[in-house]
Amino acid sequence: MFRGRLATVAEHLGYGPGDRLLIINADDFGLNTSVNRAVAELFRLLRITSTTVMVSAAGYQDALALYRQQTGLSCGVHLSLTSDYTDDGSRPVSTPAGIPSLIVRNNRFHPDRDEFFEHALPEEAYCEAKAQIEQALADGIDVTHIDSHEGSLQLRPEFAEIYVRLAAEFRLPVRAGSRLLLKQMGILDDWVGNIRMRGIHVPDNLIYIPIDSFQSYQEKEKYTSEVLTQLPTGITEIYFHPTLPDGAADDRPEESYRQVRQWDYRFLVSERLRDILQDKRIILTDFRQLRELTRQT
Repeated sequence: MFRGRLATVAEHLGYGPGDRLLIINADDFGLNTSVNRAVAELFRLLRITSTTVMVSAAGYQDALALYRQQTGLSCGVHLSLTSDYTDDGSRPVSTPAGIPSLIVRNNRFHPDRDEFFEHALPEEAYCEAKAQIEQALADGIDVTHIDSHEGSLQLRPEFAEIYVRLAAEFRLPVRAGSRLLLKQMGILDDWVGNIRMRGIHVPDNLIYIPIDSFQSYQEKEKYTSEVLTQLPTGITEIYFHPTLPDGAADDRPEESYRQVRQWDYRFLVSERLRDILQDKRIILTDFRQLRELTRQT
């Protein structure tokens, strides 16, 4: 409640009831050098406002060096408990012997979310996720929020509770979908309410753009543009997975997930995005204001 009525989180931060604020987050910072340089460039161009780093990925040290060169880069932790990319080289931060349910051959995480859900023990997932946050803090990252790679800590109730537990422990905002989306995923109806009851603040809205639902860049650009044109009031997060283009043709539907990442980069540097932000008077922000509000509660 705010001033006797339900209000957006943006209003609690002092914005007007009709204001539209947008967090543009780039996921997977640390995955590899191409992703890392895309994130750094897009931040310099003011085309993203936030990123989340994969502490366990092979490119983490490279991402850390770039983070230290960027003034004001808002960076959360992309809690990663699966190893779904063949080139990510990810390894747990924790000692593998202490988290056996999370590990398969060569001390790697399970290759996908389904296997994670089948084998992972919640308490071991908590230990590894906590270790990733602590590592980022120890390395000097001013952690602004947490989210979860592949949704592994968001899409099952027993792991969603860990997600909230970590947020409460570190006093950090989180990525969270709408009540309708969470209900469809099998999360309790009052999950968002429970987060806020613990003093954790989340954006008012989340834009989820399916990664594998588009046959061309033009199709994805049209869909994303329409969503942003109709941005609701309050604070909204939208997230992308950009990587630098490699010169290959980028309109073939048979291309890999890397191709989709190139489409994300292409949209983020486009005049189309710039024009929408200007025409709709969208205010760009990041998670730091939500973190301050969380820590004041």
